[in-house]
Amino acid sequence: MEVPDMYWDAIKGNLRQVASSIRTKWCDLTQGGPQRVKGDAKVLADQVHGRAGIAKDKAQRQVDAFVVEQKTKF
Repeated sequence: MEVPDMYWDAIKGNLRQVASSIRTKWCDLTQGGPQRVKGDAKVLADQVHGRAGIAKDKAQRQVDAFVVEQKTKF
């Protein structure tokens, strides 16, 4: 699934609000993890992959689905 850039722009603009949702979805991320992402899909997928120990493509799919879900909240 290719997530439009405008969805990531919404995440970047609301990172403080989205950070708690990121930590809720991926409990393995450290407290500072969401802030280090800075709205970058690849960085978040890499963190999910590394911390959760799942395949990169599965991590990317989870991140893409999360972004689409968050977009509906803004």
